[in-house]
Amino acid sequence: MGWDLAALVQPLEISTFLGQYWTRRAVAIAGETPTRFASLFSWASLNHVLNYQSLHSPADVRLVRDGQSLPIASPQATIAALQQGATLIVNGLHGRDPALATLAAALRDGVGHRVQINSYCTPAQQQGFDCHYDTHEVMVLQLDGMKEWFVFEPSAIAPTAAMRSPAEVPPDAPPYLKTVLQPGDVLYVPRGHWHYAMACGERPSFHLTVGIDCETGLDWLAWLTEELAQRPQWRKNLPLVSGGDDRALREAVHALGVALAAELQSEAGMEALAQAYGNALAHGARSPEPFQLPQQLGQDVFPAGLETEFWRPPYPRLRLVPQADGATQIHFGGQQVTVAGLEPAVVADILGRSRFTPWDLADVVPDLDWETELAPLLQRLVMEGILRVVNP
Repeated sequence: MGWDLAALVQPLEISTFLGQYWTRRAVAIAGETPTRFASLFSWASLNHVLNYQSLHSPADVRLVRDGQSLPIASPQATIAALQQGATLIVNGLHGRDPALATLAAALRDGVGHRVQINSYCTPAQQQGFDCHYDTHEVMVLQLDGMKEWFVFEPSAIAPTAAMRSPAEVPPDAPPYLKTVLQPGDVLYVPRGHWHYAMACGERPSFHLTVGIDCETGLDWLAWLTEELAQRPQWRKNLPLVSGGDDRALREAVHALGVALAAELQSEAGMEALAQAYGNALAHGARSPEPFQLPQQLGQDVFPAGLETEFWRPPYPRLRLVPQADGATQIHFGGQQVTVAGLEPAVVADILGRSRFTPWDLADVVPDLDWETELAPLLQRLVMEGILRVVNP
Protein backbone atom coordinates (compact mmCIF):
# COMPACT_ATOMS: atom_id res chain seq x y z
CA MET A 1 0.00 0.00 0.00
CA GLY A 2 1.23 3.49 -0.84
CA TRP A 3 1.14 5.65 2.25
CA ASP A 4 0.40 9.37 2.21
CA LEU A 5 -1.73 11.71 4.29
CA ALA A 6 -4.89 10.72 2.40
CA ALA A 7 -4.20 7.02 3.08
CA LEU A 8 -3.58 7.67 6.79
CA VAL A 9 -6.94 9.38 7.32
CA GLN A 10 -9.02 6.86 5.37
CA PRO A 11 -11.93 6.21 5.39
CA LEU A 12 -12.30 9.93 6.12
CA GLU A 13 -12.01 11.92 2.88
CA ILE A 14 -8.84 13.98 2.72
CA SER A 15 -10.86 17.07 1.73
CA THR A 16 -13.00 16.66 4.84
CA PHE A 17 -9.95 16.14 7.04
CA LEU A 18 -8.15 19.23 5.72
CA GLY A 19 -11.27 21.37 5.62
CA GLN A 20 -12.76 20.52 9.01
CA TYR A 21 -9.98 19.22 11.25
CA TRP A 22 -6.44 20.12 10.13
CA THR A 23 -5.04 22.70 12.63
CA ARG A 24 -8.59 23.12 14.03
CA ARG A 25 -9.93 20.08 15.89
CA ALA A 26 -8.74 16.67 17.01
CA VAL A 27 -10.43 13.71 15.35
CA ALA A 28 -10.34 9.96 15.90
CA ILE A 29 -10.62 7.85 12.74
CA ALA A 30 -11.62 4.20 13.06
CA GLY A 31 -9.52 1.87 10.92
CA GLU A 32 -11.14 -0.62 8.59
CA THR A 33 -8.97 -3.49 9.87
CA PRO A 34 -6.85 -4.02 13.00
CA THR A 35 -3.89 -5.14 10.86
CA ARG A 36 -3.92 -1.94 8.82
CA PHE A 37 -0.45 -0.84 9.94
CA ALA A 38 1.13 -4.31 10.17
CA SER A 39 3.39 -3.65 7.17
CA LEU A 40 4.67 -0.39 8.64
CA PHE A 41 6.03 -1.39 12.04
CA SER A 42 5.64 -4.21 14.55
CA TRP A 43 6.93 -5.52 17.86
CA ALA A 44 9.58 -7.39 15.85
CA SER A 45 10.61 -4.13 14.19
CA LEU A 46 10.90 -2.43 17.57
CA ASN A 47 12.93 -5.31 19.01
CA HIS A 48 15.31 -5.13 16.04
CA VAL A 49 15.91 -1.42 16.65
CA LEU A 50 16.41 -1.92 20.38
CA ASN A 51 18.67 -4.97 20.00
CA TYR A 52 20.85 -4.00 17.05
CA GLN A 53 20.98 -0.23 16.77
CA SER A 54 22.95 2.19 18.87
CA LEU A 55 20.49 4.32 20.86
CA HIS A 56 21.50 7.14 23.16
CA SER A 57 19.38 8.48 25.99
CA PRO A 58 17.55 10.83 26.01
CA ALA A 59 17.95 11.85 22.35
CA ASP A 60 17.07 8.47 20.84
CA VAL A 61 15.32 6.53 23.61
CA ARG A 62 13.49 7.57 26.78
CA LEU A 63 11.63 6.07 29.72
CA VAL A 64 8.78 8.10 31.23
CA ARG A 65 6.33 7.35 34.03
CA ASP A 66 3.65 9.69 35.34
CA GLY A 67 5.28 12.57 33.51
CA GLN A 68 8.74 11.95 34.99
CA SER A 69 11.76 10.87 32.95
CA LEU A 70 13.61 7.83 34.27
CA PRO A 71 17.31 7.02 33.78
CA ILE A 72 18.29 4.32 31.30
CA ALA A 73 21.22 2.40 32.72
CA SER A 74 21.07 -0.97 30.95
CA PRO A 75 18.73 -3.22 28.94
CA GLN A 76 17.86 -5.11 32.11
CA ALA A 77 17.01 -1.89 33.92
CA THR A 78 14.89 -0.75 30.96
CA ILE A 79 12.92 -4.02 30.97
CA ALA A 80 12.42 -3.73 34.73
CA ALA A 81 11.15 -0.16 34.37
CA LEU A 82 8.68 -1.28 31.69
CA GLN A 83 7.48 -4.10 33.91
CA GLN A 84 6.88 -1.51 36.63
CA GLY A 85 4.73 0.66 34.34
CA ALA A 86 7.10 3.02 32.51
CA THR A 87 6.51 4.09 28.90
CA LEU A 88 9.30 3.43 26.40
CA ILE A 89 9.77 6.05 23.65
CA VAL A 90 12.07 5.54 20.67
CA ASN A 91 12.65 8.70 18.65
CA GLY A 92 13.55 9.16 15.00
CA LEU A 93 12.42 5.78 13.71
CA HIS A 94 12.12 7.25 10.21
CA GLY A 95 15.92 7.18 10.20
CA ARG A 96 16.15 3.60 11.50
CA ASP A 97 13.50 1.54 9.69
CA PRO A 98 13.07 1.25 5.88
CA ALA A 99 9.25 1.16 5.89
CA LEU A 100 9.02 4.20 8.15
CA ALA A 101 11.69 6.01 6.12
CA THR A 102 9.48 5.52 3.05
CA LEU A 103 6.38 6.68 4.94
CA ALA A 104 8.15 9.81 6.20
CA ALA A 105 9.49 10.58 2.71
CA ALA A 106 6.03 10.15 1.17
CA LEU A 107 4.46 12.43 3.78
CA ARG A 108 7.28 14.98 3.43
CA ASP A 109 6.73 15.00 -0.33
CA GLY A 110 2.96 15.24 0.06
CA VAL A 111 2.77 18.05 2.63
CA GLY A 112 6.07 19.87 2.07
CA HIS A 113 6.98 19.96 5.76
CA ARG A 114 9.34 18.09 8.08
CA VAL A 115 8.19 14.71 9.39
CA GLN A 116 9.39 12.69 12.38
CA ILE A 117 8.19 9.26 13.55
CA ASN A 118 8.51 7.99 17.13
CA SER A 119 7.16 4.87 18.84
CA TYR A 120 5.49 4.63 22.26
CA CYS A 121 5.08 1.42 24.29
CA THR A 122 2.99 1.76 27.45
CA PRO A 123 2.12 -1.19 29.73
CA ALA A 124 -1.58 -1.88 30.31
CA GLN A 125 -3.39 0.49 32.69
CA GLN A 126 -0.45 2.91 32.76
CA GLN A 127 0.06 6.56 31.79
CA GLY A 128 3.32 7.92 30.45
CA PHE A 129 2.80 11.69 30.23
CA ASP A 130 0.79 14.22 32.15
CA CYS A 131 -1.52 16.53 30.23
CA HIS A 132 0.56 18.53 27.77
CA TYR A 133 0.56 19.96 24.26
CA ASP A 134 2.91 19.59 21.31
CA THR A 135 4.26 22.32 19.06
CA HIS A 136 3.75 20.26 15.90
CA GLU A 137 0.84 18.45 14.31
CA VAL A 138 0.40 14.91 15.67
CA MET A 139 -0.90 11.76 13.96
CA VAL A 140 -1.18 8.71 16.24
CA LEU A 141 -1.22 5.29 14.52
CA GLN A 142 -2.34 2.56 16.92
CA LEU A 143 -0.44 -0.69 16.26
CA ASP A 144 -1.42 -2.91 19.17
CA GLY A 145 -3.36 -2.74 22.43
CA MET A 146 -5.75 0.06 23.31
CA LYS A 147 -5.25 3.59 24.57
CA GLU A 148 -7.80 6.10 25.84
CA TRP A 149 -7.14 9.69 24.80
CA PHE A 150 -8.39 12.97 26.23
CA VAL A 151 -8.00 16.13 24.13
CA PHE A 152 -8.67 19.67 25.41
CA GLU A 153 -8.95 23.11 23.87
CA PRO A 154 -5.71 25.03 23.28
CA SER A 155 -4.68 27.79 25.65
CA ALA A 156 -2.57 29.56 23.01
CA ILE A 157 -2.96 29.78 19.26
CA ALA A 158 -0.21 28.08 17.22
CA PRO A 159 2.35 27.91 20.06
CA THR A 160 6.05 27.50 19.40
CA ALA A 161 8.58 25.62 21.53
CA ALA A 162 10.00 28.94 22.74
CA MET A 163 6.59 29.84 24.21
CA ARG A 164 6.51 26.87 26.59
CA SER A 165 6.51 27.74 30.30
CA PRO A 166 6.50 25.49 33.40
CA ALA A 167 3.77 27.76 34.76
CA GLU A 168 1.34 26.75 32.01
CA VAL A 169 -1.58 24.61 33.13
CA PRO A 170 -4.17 22.75 31.05
CA PRO A 171 -7.70 24.13 30.73
CA ASP A 172 -10.22 23.51 33.51
CA ALA A 173 -12.96 22.58 31.02
CA PRO A 174 -13.69 18.92 30.20
CA PRO A 175 -12.01 17.38 27.14
CA TYR A 176 -13.77 18.08 23.86
CA LEU A 177 -12.65 14.66 22.58
CA LYS A 178 -12.52 11.44 24.55
CA THR A 179 -11.83 8.27 22.59
CA VAL A 180 -10.28 4.81 22.82
CA LEU A 181 -7.91 3.89 20.00
CA GLN A 182 -7.74 0.27 18.89
CA PRO A 183 -5.30 -1.34 16.41
CA GLY A 184 -5.69 0.25 12.99
CA ASP A 185 -7.18 3.50 14.35
CA VAL A 186 -5.74 6.98 13.85
CA LEU A 187 -5.94 10.05 16.07
CA TYR A 188 -5.08 13.55 14.88
CA VAL A 189 -4.22 16.20 17.50
CA PRO A 190 -3.54 19.75 16.29
CA ARG A 191 -0.58 21.74 17.51
CA GLY A 192 -1.23 23.38 20.87
CA HIS A 193 -4.19 21.21 21.89
CA TRP A 194 -3.68 19.78 25.39
CA HIS A 195 -3.94 16.00 25.68
CA TYR A 196 -3.01 12.92 27.66
CA ALA A 197 -3.60 9.19 27.27
CA MET A 198 -3.96 6.04 29.36
CA ALA A 199 -3.28 2.48 28.17
CA CYS A 200 -6.40 0.41 28.73
CA GLY A 201 -7.35 -3.22 28.22
CA GLU A 202 -5.13 -6.17 29.02
CA ARG A 203 -2.39 -5.71 26.41
CA PRO A 204 0.31 -3.04 26.39
CA SER A 205 -0.40 -0.12 24.09
CA PHE A 206 1.95 0.26 21.13
CA HIS A 207 1.61 3.18 18.74
CA LEU A 208 3.52 5.36 16.34
CA THR A 209 3.40 9.13 16.53
CA VAL A 210 3.93 10.92 13.23
CA GLY A 211 4.93 14.50 13.98
CA ILE A 212 4.48 17.00 11.15
CA ASP A 213 6.54 20.08 11.95
CA CYS A 214 4.90 22.62 9.68
CA GLU A 215 6.68 25.70 8.40
CA THR A 216 5.47 29.04 9.78
CA GLY A 217 6.11 32.68 8.96
CA LEU A 218 8.95 32.53 11.49
CA ASP A 219 10.55 29.70 9.50
CA TRP A 220 10.28 31.77 6.35
CA LEU A 221 12.08 34.63 8.11
CA ALA A 222 14.82 32.22 9.24
CA TRP A 223 15.16 30.99 5.64
CA LEU A 224 15.29 34.60 4.43
CA THR A 225 18.12 35.28 6.90
CA GLU A 226 20.10 32.42 5.36
CA GLU A 227 19.42 33.82 1.89
CA LEU A 228 20.57 37.28 2.91
CA ALA A 229 23.75 35.78 4.35
CA GLN A 230 24.79 35.05 0.76
CA ARG A 231 24.97 38.81 0.10
CA PRO A 232 28.10 40.68 1.21
CA GLN A 233 26.23 43.83 2.30
CA TRP A 234 24.37 41.82 4.94
CA ARG A 235 27.55 40.19 6.24
CA LYS A 236 29.46 43.41 6.75
CA ASN A 237 30.07 44.75 10.23
CA LEU A 238 27.65 47.41 11.39
CA PRO A 239 29.21 50.74 12.47
CA LEU A 240 30.58 50.99 15.98
CA VAL A 241 28.66 52.81 18.67
CA SER A 242 31.28 55.09 20.20
CA GLY A 243 30.59 57.07 23.34
CA GLY A 244 26.86 56.52 23.01
CA ASP A 245 26.77 57.98 19.48
CA ASP A 246 24.66 55.54 17.46
CA ARG A 247 23.91 57.75 14.45
CA ALA A 248 26.09 55.80 12.02
CA LEU A 249 24.59 52.53 13.23
CA ARG A 250 21.03 53.81 12.79
CA GLU A 251 21.82 55.05 9.28
CA ALA A 252 23.30 51.69 8.26
CA VAL A 253 20.35 49.73 9.67
CA HIS A 254 17.94 52.12 8.00
CA ALA A 255 19.68 51.63 4.64
CA LEU A 256 19.50 47.85 4.98
CA GLY A 257 15.84 48.03 5.94
CA VAL A 258 14.99 50.27 3.02
CA ALA A 259 16.78 47.95 0.59
CA LEU A 260 14.98 44.89 1.95
CA ALA A 261 11.61 46.64 1.99
CA ALA A 262 12.09 47.69 -1.64
CA GLU A 263 12.81 44.09 -2.62
CA LEU A 264 9.81 42.76 -0.70
CA GLN A 265 7.53 45.41 -2.19
CA SER A 266 8.78 44.72 -5.70
CA GLU A 267 6.56 42.22 -7.51
CA ALA A 268 9.54 40.59 -9.20
CA GLY A 269 11.67 40.54 -6.06
CA MET A 270 8.95 39.09 -3.84
CA GLU A 271 7.99 36.52 -6.47
CA ALA A 272 11.62 35.39 -6.76
CA LEU A 273 11.92 34.98 -2.99
CA ALA A 274 8.58 33.15 -2.73
CA GLN A 275 9.53 30.82 -5.57
CA ALA A 276 12.93 30.08 -4.06
CA TYR A 277 11.35 29.29 -0.68
CA GLY A 278 8.71 27.09 -2.31
CA ASN A 279 11.37 25.21 -4.25
CA ALA A 280 13.40 24.70 -1.08
CA LEU A 281 10.42 23.03 0.60
CA ALA A 282 9.24 21.06 -2.43
CA HIS A 283 12.65 19.79 -3.53
CA GLY A 284 14.88 20.13 -0.47
CA ALA A 285 14.06 16.83 1.25
CA ARG A 286 16.90 14.32 1.43
CA SER A 287 16.65 10.82 0.03
CA PRO A 288 15.42 8.28 2.62
CA GLU A 289 18.02 5.84 1.22
CA PRO A 290 20.96 7.90 -0.04
CA PHE A 291 23.46 5.03 -0.41
CA GLN A 292 23.84 2.41 -3.14
CA LEU A 293 27.34 1.04 -2.99
CA PRO A 294 29.48 0.09 -4.87
CA GLN A 295 27.45 1.57 -7.73
CA GLN A 296 28.03 5.10 -6.41
CA LEU A 297 31.74 4.35 -6.63
CA GLY A 298 31.33 3.64 -10.34
CA GLN A 299 31.37 -0.14 -9.97
CA ASP A 300 28.76 -2.68 -11.16
CA VAL A 301 26.66 0.03 -12.80
CA PHE A 302 25.89 -2.17 -15.84
CA PRO A 303 25.71 -5.73 -14.47
CA ALA A 304 23.53 -6.81 -17.41
CA GLY A 305 25.00 -4.49 -20.03
CA LEU A 306 22.33 -2.91 -22.21
CA GLU A 307 19.72 -5.02 -20.40
CA THR A 308 20.52 -3.40 -17.04
CA GLU A 309 17.40 -1.94 -15.49
CA PHE A 310 17.54 1.49 -13.88
CA TRP A 311 15.08 2.95 -11.39
CA ARG A 312 14.26 6.54 -10.57
CA PRO A 313 13.26 6.68 -6.85
CA PRO A 314 10.16 8.79 -6.24
CA TYR A 315 11.86 10.73 -3.43
CA PRO A 316 13.32 13.23 -3.39
CA ARG A 317 11.34 14.84 -6.18
CA LEU A 318 13.39 16.33 -9.03
CA ARG A 319 13.11 19.84 -10.44
CA LEU A 320 14.56 20.34 -13.92
CA VAL A 321 15.64 23.86 -14.84
CA PRO A 322 16.66 24.53 -18.48
CA GLN A 323 19.72 26.77 -18.76
CA ALA A 324 20.44 29.50 -21.29
CA ASP A 325 23.29 27.44 -22.82
CA GLY A 326 20.98 24.49 -23.49
CA ALA A 327 22.06 22.46 -20.47
CA THR A 328 19.66 21.17 -17.80
CA GLN A 329 20.13 21.80 -14.11
CA ILE A 330 18.70 19.05 -11.87
CA HIS A 331 17.69 20.13 -8.36
CA PHE A 332 17.02 17.41 -5.78
CA GLY A 333 17.58 16.90 -2.08
CA GLY A 334 19.43 20.17 -1.69
CA GLN A 335 21.82 19.25 -4.52
CA GLN A 336 22.31 20.51 -8.07
CA VAL A 337 23.61 18.52 -11.03
CA THR A 338 24.05 19.96 -14.53
CA VAL A 339 23.62 17.81 -17.64
CA ALA A 340 24.97 19.27 -20.88
CA GLY A 341 24.78 18.00 -24.44
CA LEU A 342 21.13 16.91 -24.30
CA GLU A 343 17.96 18.84 -24.94
CA PRO A 344 16.08 19.58 -21.68
CA ALA A 345 13.08 17.69 -23.08
CA VAL A 346 15.24 14.60 -23.55
CA VAL A 347 16.56 14.82 -19.98
CA ALA A 348 12.98 15.17 -18.75
CA ASP A 349 11.96 12.12 -20.79
CA ILE A 350 14.73 9.96 -19.34
CA LEU A 351 14.20 11.04 -15.74
CA GLY A 352 10.44 10.85 -16.07
CA ARG A 353 10.62 7.07 -16.44
CA SER A 354 10.22 5.07 -13.25
CA ARG A 355 12.12 2.09 -14.72
CA PHE A 356 13.99 1.58 -17.96
CA THR A 357 16.95 -0.09 -19.66
CA PRO A 358 19.43 1.53 -22.03
CA TRP A 359 17.60 -0.27 -24.84
CA ASP A 360 14.45 1.68 -23.93
CA LEU A 361 16.32 4.91 -24.69
CA ALA A 362 17.21 3.93 -28.26
CA ASP A 363 14.43 6.04 -29.76
CA VAL A 364 15.00 8.94 -27.36
CA VAL A 365 18.76 9.37 -27.87
CA PRO A 366 19.49 7.55 -31.14
CA ASP A 367 22.56 9.66 -31.85
CA LEU A 368 24.33 9.07 -28.53
CA ASP A 369 27.27 6.69 -28.67
CA TRP A 370 26.94 4.01 -26.00
CA GLU A 371 30.57 3.82 -24.92
CA THR A 372 31.46 7.51 -24.93
CA GLU A 373 28.16 9.27 -24.19
CA LEU A 374 25.16 7.26 -22.96
CA ALA A 375 26.98 4.89 -20.59
CA PRO A 376 28.97 7.73 -18.95
CA LEU A 377 25.73 9.73 -18.56
CA LEU A 378 23.87 6.89 -16.86
CA GLN A 379 26.87 6.10 -14.66
CA ARG A 380 27.07 9.72 -13.58
CA LEU A 381 23.36 9.83 -12.74
CA VAL A 382 23.80 6.69 -10.65
CA MET A 383 26.85 8.07 -8.86
CA GLU A 384 24.99 11.31 -8.10
CA GLY A 385 22.13 9.31 -6.57
CA ILE A 386 19.54 10.35 -9.16
CA LEU A 387 19.18 6.84 -10.62
CA ARG A 388 19.49 3.42 -8.98
CA VAL A 389 20.52 0.08 -10.48
CA VAL A 390 17.68 -2.40 -10.02
CA ASN A 391 18.74 -5.65 -8.30
CA PRO A 392 22.43 -5.15 -9.06
